[in-house]
Amino acid sequence: MRTSYKNKNQTLNKAHSLNVSLIKNQSEFHNLKDNWNELLNKTVEPHPFLSWEWHFTWWETFAKENDQLLILCVHSDSELVGIAPFYIKKRALCKVLKSIGEGEAMKEAIITHYQDIISENHNSLDVVDAITKYMNANKQWDYAEFSFVLDNAYLNTLIDNLKPFLVLNNSLGHRYVLNLKRSFDELYSSLGKSSKKSFRSKKNRLKKEGELSLESLDVTEDIDESLETHAFFHTHRQQALGRKGNFLEPNFKKFHTALIKRLNGTGKVDIRVLNVDDSPIACSLNYLSNNTENPTVYSYSSGYKSKDDARLSPMFIFDMLEFESLIDRNIAYYDFLSSTDAVSYKDTYRCDMQAVERVRWFELTLPGLVAFMVLRVRKLLSPMKSSLKKFLLKISKT
Repeated sequence: MRTSYKNKNQTLNKAHSLNVSLIKNQSEFHNLKDNWNELLNKTVEPHPFLSWEWHFTWWETFAKENDQLLILCVHSDSELVGIAPFYIKKRALCKVLKSIGEGEAMKEAIITHYQDIISENHNSLDVVDAITKYMNANKQWDYAEFSFVLDNAYLNTLIDNLKPFLVLNNSLGHRYVLNLKRSFDELYSSLGKSSKKSFRSKKNRLKKEGELSLESLDVTEDIDESLETHAFFHTHRQQALGRKGNFLEPNFKKFHTALIKRLNGTGKVDIRVLNVDDSPIACSLNYLSNNTENPTVYSYSSGYKSKDDARLSPMFIFDMLEFESLIDRNIAYYDFLSSTDAVSYKDTYRCDMQAVERVRWFELTLPGLVAFMVLRVRKLLSPMKSSLKKFLLKISKT
C-alpha cells in the first residue's frame, strides 16, 4: 500500500489554539464549499468522496426531515484545519451518529467510500483531539455507525480517544489500488500466465468484431445523455448478475446527475466508453482526485452490453486498454474501490490491498445498549438466514 496514505498523527505548533464550531443548517453547509475544498486539497489524498460536492449533493438528495447536521469545523486562529462531516439520524428509539454520505435505503445505496475526518496530515493529532473534546462535552447520540472506513483513517484515532462503552467492527473487504507508475509492458508482465493469454486472445476476438477505441463522453455538453449511456451499460451488467441495478432508482440517478453538474468543468469526472467500430460495448464512470503528486482515478461503476461475456470479456479488455491510456496520461493510481468478495476479478491485476471496515461504537445509554444487542443478534442469525434461503431455494427446484 502507498506509504503516503499512512496516518502519522502529527501536531500543530502549540502556540496556535484550536476551536471547534458547529455547522447545523443547510445554508451554513452550502457556504462552507470553498473553505472545505481548499482544506481537502491540502490533505494526503483529496479523493472525491470527501469533497464538498459529494457531501452536499448527498444531503440534498437523501437527508430526511428529522436528520440533523453535525458538521464540526476546527479552526486554528482563523484558518480551517479540520472538518468532521457528521449528522444525526433520528430513529424511533435512538439517535445514530453517521457520516454525511451514508444512511440512504439499501436499494439506492450510493456508497461513500473511505469516510473520514478531513485534516492535513501534519496536524491531525491536535485536530482529532479538539473534535474528541467537543464530542465528549456535547453527546447527542446513542450509537455511531461509519461504513467503508480504511484501517488508517483518522476516525479510528477518534474512537480510541473517545473510549466508548462498546465498539463493534466488521470487515467490508478490501480496497484495491493499482500502481500505474510504470510502463504498460511492466504492468502486463506482472499478470499471471493465464491472464496474459486471455488478454491476447480476447482482444484479438474483439478486433475481429471491428476497430477498438476508447473515448471520454463529453459531460460538459450533455450530462443527461452521457449519464444515460453509462446507466444503460451498468444496468445491463447488474441484470446479467441477477440484480436490479441502482441507476433504476430515481434518487440514485438524481444524485449522480446533480453531482456531475456540480463537478462540470473541474476535470474530476470522466465517463469512459470502449467502442467497436464506433459502437459502444462497455462503459465506466470515474471520479478523479486533484492530487498533483499522485493523480488517481476512482472507478466508481462500470458495465457492458455484450451477451457473450465469457467469450469476449469486454470489461477485462476495457480495463487493460484503460490502464495503457492512463499510464500515457501520467495517472499514478487506479482505485477499484472496495470489494467484499472473497475472490475478486480485481485480484487479476495484483493490486495493493487495504482493509475496509464498518465501525460502530455504543454509548452507555439504554437505547445504545438495546441497539448493540439487536445488532449482535442479527449477526448471530445471519448464517442461519443464509442457510434457510439456500434450503428453500433447493426445495423450490425439486
